[in-house]
Amino acid sequence: GNAAFSSDGSLIALADRSQQTLVLWDVNDQAVVASVSGLQTGYLEFSQDDQVLFTLPHDFSPLAWDVNALRAASEPIMLPGFNEDAACLEHLKTLPVVTVLPVGGVTALALHPDDPQSILIYGFEGVIHKIDTRTGEEKLAIPYWTNVTFSDAYFVFNPDASLIAGGRCSETPAGGYCTESDMQVFNAETGESLFKTTRDYDHINRAAFTPDGRWLLTGHTPLYGMMYGPLRDNNIHIWGINAP
Repeated sequence: GNAAFSSDGSLIALADRSQQTLVLWDVNDQAVVASVSGLQTGYLEFSQDDQVLFTLPHDFSPLAWDVNALRAASEPIMLPGFNEDAACLEHLKTLPVVTVLPVGGVTALALHPDDPQSILIYGFEGVIHKIDTRTGEEKLAIPYWTNVTFSDAYFVFNPDASLIAGGRCSETPAGGYCTESDMQVFNAETGESLFKTTRDYDHINRAAFTPDGRWLLTGHTPLYGMMYGPLRDNNIHIWGINAP
């Protein structure tokens, strides 16, 4: 299962992927205050203002749940289940408690440090999407990698949200999983690539800026053994950042 705390510690979101359930637990009242069944999700995160709960269902579009509306629902929410993706999607669109975000097959999500309604989403197709979660509108699309059959990644904003940094590991039609990987830094407003590594690195599964934004830390690991790529140190790498 997966869990996420609200920033004030009053709520816990709990997801059980095998049971296809999502619940909100009120810490003070020690009670379930909302529940969704038929949702198979592998990722949970509250927005900075705790008004939105983001979920990334397995092989499906990401969802932005209105926490107050979810708590106010008079009955548990029942979804058709992910054996019928199209039916589930259409049903979700009728619910006032959730916004279906316009990207399918998402592997990464990052929150804007200042705007609770702005997030980054990275899809299987190799594009970074900047999304307004209030409307589902796409504000920016950054084609990170083309000609891929699958791409996994991890991305973050820097503290003043001027930069997007992270890395990806892609499967190409000519090769297997994680046959190509790198780390990049982008201008968060224009999508311009400001820096890209000149060599392949192991899959980046974590990235974080220091609070002053001067340094970027990336954690690298070969997910599927030691057969892909030249770098096999499994280290944390520290990069110096000169913000534009």
